[in-house]
Amino acid sequence: MLKGRWKHRPFFFFGTFKEMESKKHTVNRRALLKTSSLAMLGLSLPNITWATQNTNNPSVWPHNDKIPQHFPNIAPEVIEEVVGKSHFDLDGVKALVEANKGEIAAIILEPVAGNMGCIIPKDEFIQGLRDICTQEGILLLFDEVMTGFRLGKGGAQEALGIDADIVMFGKVIGGGLPVGAFAARAEIMAHLAPEGPVYQAGTLSGNPLAMSAGLAMLTALNDQPEIFTSLAEKTEYLHKGIAQTLTKKGVTHQINRYGSMISVHFTDEPVVDFASSAKGNNDTFKKYFHGMLENGVYLPPSAFESYFLNDALSYADLDRTIEAVAKVF
Repeated sequence: MLKGRWKHRPFFFFGTFKEMESKKHTVNRRALLKTSSLAMLGLSLPNITWATQNTNNPSVWPHNDKIPQHFPNIAPEVIEEVVGKSHFDLDGVKALVEANKGEIAAIILEPVAGNMGCIIPKDEFIQGLRDICTQEGILLLFDEVMTGFRLGKGGAQEALGIDADIVMFGKVIGGGLPVGAFAARAEIMAHLAPEGPVYQAGTLSGNPLAMSAGLAMLTALNDQPEIFTSLAEKTEYLHKGIAQTLTKKGVTHQINRYGSMISVHFTDEPVVDFASSAKGNNDTFKKYFHGMLENGVYLPPSAFESYFLNDALSYADLDRTIEAVAKVF
């Protein structure tokens, strides 16, 4: 089933996304025998990287590349080992790596961010990160919980033409049931027990129900690769319809789209990172969200969340969605 890009990559499955994230960091350090820093770019992990992006709030972001200390759910010793940089700041990443020579274990990012809206990737930035990691012996980690098996069989790696060293998965890979997984080259995964010293066990790790649902989902995608094209075309159709409607109604907006990921922002500035996403008009978003809800369209209840289309949506459904936008404004 997992052909091409995944043919020679071992997978390790976990009961939950959080469990997967924790073990992945242990493997990072063990693989490189580094105990110091992780560089996190953009919105990759809840709370930690949200803080690294909130550059407009001095109480949240101290402007010294370190994560704030006042997150009660994150141990201080973990915070001390994490440094952050905003999306697309390649020069900043280079400076950070140079200032922490030999200490950065991994660079972690969502290649296509989805929790500050859909942030369209820049090829030169992603390639620049790959080059830095290769040159410095740093692991490049892609959080593909959103993009994995959505943008294509090979996810964002395939879409961008960039291979990460470790890739994290959730959502699609579990067919809608709770599951997390990561995959890497064999020599990295060899650090996990029973082959290596990093032990992992969990009551629901690789449980048969989630594995069956995930296998059914991935088999369907493998047998029907045209779904990815269909999803992208439907998302483009929705994009054009909403944009035409909002323009006709005189509503200031930006719409970002990549594959079957899309987000609507009520701002007059291009949305390229968290700071620009945060400039959206919240009152307009509230009117939009509640108005769409009243018209039977259930959107993510956050101005920062991307929409993820599924192929069960018909063009008639999309037309009704576009019509609902016109009714709201």
